[in-house]
Amino acid sequence: MPRLINKNGLSLMELMITAVILLIALGSLLFTFAKCLLLNEENNKLVIATNDAQMVLEQIRGEPFANINAFCQGYNPATFNNLIDENVNCAVSASGFTFRTVDVQITWTERQRQRDVTLSSTFSTGQ
Repeated sequence: MPRLINKNGLSLMELMITAVILLIALGSLLFTFAKCLLLNEENNKLVIATNDAQMVLEQIRGEPFANINAFCQGYNPATFNNLIDENVNCAVSASGFTFRTVDVQITWTERQRQRDVTLSSTFSTGQ
């Protein structure tokens, strides 16, 4: 008469397979969590840089139209130290006598690589 297999417990092989599957699932979740933390940090720095560029554009908006070029050429970004190696570049291009387009570029270093964001706005004499 054949011997019946005891179905009351799990064999060692079944336990090992279950443990491997569980480790793979937990490892995948841990990797996803770590990646989300890094993306959150990158997005936070991008928001900071965008806010800094917006602040520069708001300062330019407060200047008279005739002073926009001089303001951008002599702009001193001493107030910006939110990001590592943060630099502010302001460029003005003329679009006729009544319009000026201003590009504000913020550059910074993030995990040994250069990142940047640029905001543009067009100003007019209001006439």
